[in-house]
Amino acid sequence: MRPAILDLPLWLAVLVVLTGCELVGFVGQTQAQTIAIQQCNSFRLTSLEQPEIRSAEWLTLEQAEARGLSLGQRDLNSMVWVITLQGRWQLEGGPPPEGAAPVPHPVFRRCIAVLDARTGESFVTRAEP
Repeated sequence: MRPAILDLPLWLAVLVVLTGCELVGFVGQTQAQTIAIQQCNSFRLTSLEQPEIRSAEWLTLEQAEARGLSLGQRDLNSMVWVITLQGRWQLEGGPPPEGAAPVPHPVFRRCIAVLDARTGESFVTRAEP
């Protein structure tokens, strides 16, 4: 009996993830990156420059939460894409309160998007200085 680690489907899945190819039933790396860019350019953030992909990681939800990403109550074994972008985004805001001097809106330099690896649904998008 051979060890489970040598099962062809497991090695195939690892190869697909490492090469960025699409695995049937999952969102591919390129599609996940496109969704992440869209997510980072929404939620009152305006992109000031074309963002760069810093990392695209395929992790379990448990691994993502261990990195401090709070994702709510979901199956900890489900797979997610954690996409980190670097660029410049400015927070949009409404007018200042009456009589207050306008203040510049903050600029963020990093955006992290966590997506469901099966559906591409956004679990969380977080902008950081």
